[in-house]
Amino acid sequence: MERRDSVLPRIAFNSIGALPMPAAIQRGQWQHLHHKAGSSVLITDKDGDRFVLPVQDAIRACRDAEKLEAFAEQFQSLMQQLHQWILARSEEIDRAYLSLDADGVIFAVVRKGKEFDPTFEDTLSDLDLNISNDDALNMIRIRVIALPYSPDETVDSFLDLSRAWVARIS
Repeated sequence: MERRDSVLPRIAFNSIGALPMPAAIQRGQWQHLHHKAGSSVLITDKDGDRFVLPVQDAIRACRDAEKLEAFAEQFQSLMQQLHQWILARSEEIDRAYLSLDADGVIFAVVRKGKEFDPTFEDTLSDLDLNISNDDALNMIRIRVIALPYSPDETVDSFLDLSRAWVARIS
């Protein structure tokens, strides 16, 4: 009878002579993590860099990544809605800015005229309310600002122009 010892996989035993329980069992692209209080997870990226994180931090990072993706989708939807709103009012709007800060989203509209226009202000307020009450944009906190025709230096006092998207109406 031929011995097959050389083709059997080597099995490593831990210090007490038992088979160690793997922290992760790979199944295709998925990793199944066994979690115990205070345990950590080793993450190796495609460059071979290794990171050891407490399991709770890894879980939190995954949840944050999901939230970031959802926010990005909502923000893209918001940009499309604002674009349509601006186009529908191109006769009144010179340019508009969209920016992010620590408090949320800022939408600043610079009108073509310098006179106060209560109808335009009401329209902008309606837009603000519609966005705020839209369940599909529940992660968006927006502030809207209407400005009379003014130079960029004036607008820069309301939001950071270096971090803003601009829509110029020609």
